[in-house]
Amino acid sequence: MIFINPQWQGSGFTDDLKLGAETFISYFKDSDTKIIPLSTKGLTTIANIKCFEPILVQTKLFKEIIINSKLDKISTIGGDCGIEIF
Repeated sequence: MIFINPQWQGSGFTDDLKLGAETFISYFKDSDTKIIPLSTKGLTTIANIKCFEPILVQTKLFKEIIINSKLDKISTIGGDCGIEIF
């Protein structure tokens, strides 16, 4: 199973990250792929964290999907240090 978590709110490279996620999706189109939907929460800064609400919403959703998938192993490609929270 492949997860695409296109959390790019707050990034200075928004278009590049979105294009990268779309390219990845098209390359692995025959795989079991789950795309984590982008949050529609406002992109405001809270506690000095840019786009805090969308990041929080997507993190909770991704965590629920992972738990419900009952996977033995998870490997990651790309991303930032935020992946460590799982």
